[in-house]
Amino acid sequence: MAYSGTPETSRFGERDSGHTLIVEIENPGDTAKIQQVRTGRFQWRILESDIEVSGDLLKVRKELEGFSAPEDTLLDLRLKGILFSDEKDELFHLEDIIGSRFLYARMDSSGLILSPEDSAWIESLPGGILQEAGSRLQQMVSSGGKDAQIAAKALLELYAAAGESSQ
Repeated sequence: MAYSGTPETSRFGERDSGHTLIVEIENPGDTAKIQQVRTGRFQWRILESDIEVSGDLLKVRKELEGFSAPEDTLLDLRLKGILFSDEKDELFHLEDIIGSRFLYARMDSSGLILSPEDSAWIESLPGGILQEAGSRLQQMVSSGGKDAQIAAKALLELYAAAGESSQ
């Protein structure tokens, strides 16, 4: 039994789609020779990257820039790990690249948390309530405890909002 899949892939993670089969049987009762031939135009790519050290986001960017035929590629980019404050611009650069070069792309950076010891960006926030909120969230992350993960996500949102307002 052989199944070629659909002639064009229609969603992320779909197996064996975008192909057709050429089946040859020379004589009755012979074993069939099956050749799979690519028919689909579009590449559906899932790229999952663990960001562990400063510079990993740059590696992700270089990998994206090396994709062949990005105009025919649908991309699901999933980032998780540690976001270092000096790489905030690289994260925004990744968003620009996937938005402008690929046929379709989405980026999930919700798995990134700010490096707890890296709080220099908080001082660049406007004084008052924003700086105070950033400092308190940073303390919650650093101290651990039951709310540390929630505080880390809130800190990441504040970090992203600060980046958007500075552009």
